[in-house]
Amino acid sequence: MKIAIFGASGSVGQFLITEALAQGNQVVAVSRQAGRISPQGNVAVRLVDYDKQASIQAAMAGSDVVIISLGDFGVVEPVHQIT
Repeated sequence: MKIAIFGASGSVGQFLITEALAQGNQVVAVSRQAGRISPQGNVAVRLVDYDKQASIQAAMAGSDVVIISLGDFGVVEPVHQIT
């Protein structure tokens, strides 16, 4: 199975890549920045511009499964603080 992982360069994304490979899958590691992930064996790297729908569609083209593991990195301001 070919699995596209958005947010692949983050800590959760790296875990997902390891698990997907351990289960015998091919991985498409999707990232905004070149050089954050190295292609290897069954891991292909695709760059994405999240502001462009065509870029997102191209990044996941040919994948059987898509996993989204994106953080907000301060982009979204929390409405409520959990204490």
